Parts: sequence; C-alpha cells; structure tokens
Amino acid sequence: MTQGNFDTDNFSGIGSGIAFGRYNYVRGFIWAVYIIATFFLVITLLNVLIAIINETYNNVMQNRQRYDLMQRTIGLADFRLFPSVKKGK
Repeated sequence: MTQGNFDTDNFSGIGSGIAFGRYNYVRGFIWAVYIIATFFLVITLLNVLIAIINETYNNVMQNRQRYDLMQRTIGLADFRLFPSVKKGK
C-alpha cells in the first residue's frame, strides 16, 4: 500500500490560501503522513520477522536433545555397518 503510485497533483488546489512557494501545507502534511506510515509499516514487519525467527529458535532449542540423540544413533548405526575396520591398522 505505501509503495503504490499515488497521484498528488490533485492536492495542489486544497488549502491554496496557505501556500508556501510551489507547495502548500496540506501537500506537505500528506507527505509527512505517508513517510510516517511507511516507517511504522517497516517497523511492524520487522517485528513480525523477529517473532517468527524467535519462535523457530525456541522450537529448535526445545527439541535439541532429541535431535542430538537421534543423530548420534544414526552415526553409531553407520559404524556398525563396517565391523571389519579396526583401530590401529
């Protein structure tokens, strides 16, 4: 929404009594609202991204011991497939 193509040429007639050079205060106010809304949208989306990453990290940390034991079991099963390999030879 905030990165759309907005036609602001129609706003030049609004508030023409309070004109400041080529631009008027209403047009400046509209741009200020646009910039503030864009800023808050970026902050909100970053907050959502951080929440998703935090939830994934917590899930991994909760299941860390189970996955660690599973990988060790797989590793031990691989070593049992090659019983003829001896240490020192």
